[in-house]
Amino acid sequence: MRYTLARWSRSLPAAIATLLTGFILGGFGFIHFVRQVASDNNDLMLEAAQRQNAGTLGGPDVTTAAPVSMTAIAPLAFVIGTPIGALSAYLVITAAIRVIAGVVAREPLGDPIVHGTIGLGRALRARRSRKRDEGLRAALEGPEVADRLTSAERLQVEDAELVVVASRRKPEWTEGTILDCGDRYFRVGPASERKLPGGLRTLYPLRAQPDAGVFRRLVRYDLPVLLPDPVDR
Repeated sequence: MRYTLARWSRSLPAAIATLLTGFILGGFGFIHFVRQVASDNNDLMLEAAQRQNAGTLGGPDVTTAAPVSMTAIAPLAFVIGTPIGALSAYLVITAAIRVIAGVVAREPLGDPIVHGTIGLGRALRARRSRKRDEGLRAALEGPEVADRLTSAERLQVEDAELVVVASRRKPEWTEGTILDCGDRYFRVGPASERKLPGGLRTLYPLRAQPDAGVFRRLVRYDLPVLLPDPVDR
């Protein structure tokens, strides 16, 4: 709660400053735009009148209706047709939303483009980091091989009867997961990792589970054959 209020107290002044910037930028830009539009319309009107007087242009007499109509749509043309207009409109609209959210709900909001860019950058960095970690782990694990089953005593794993040695992690095998092995059920204990001659392996300790009762998380699994040879891969 305190963190949210602290962010709100910082984001609200920034939103107000952005709102004022948008109004000032848009105001000066719109004044210059309107003056330019009025000047261009007047030049076009005078040119049309001169051509009509010279007899080189027909049609109805030139009036001030066209310049007035063009001036009336000047705000829309300024926002749509000019970079400054589009920028000022964006600043005013987004800042107004941020101010309203800050005053009414005390919800800190950032600029959509800035925060979107930051979020995208973080997501790309996280993705690259994840890919790098996956590559490093794959190199440590070596080629993927079938699961092996050994006794807990052989690997000195406590509080277990059997251990599944997997060359790849099993995300669905969380602690407490019940393995349905056909005629037998086993509860998965806390997994651990160990460097074996064949590469990095994930060890899943198993304890026999009575088939009576309701299991919240059940995973079907074909239990490998328990081999007497050492786990060497």
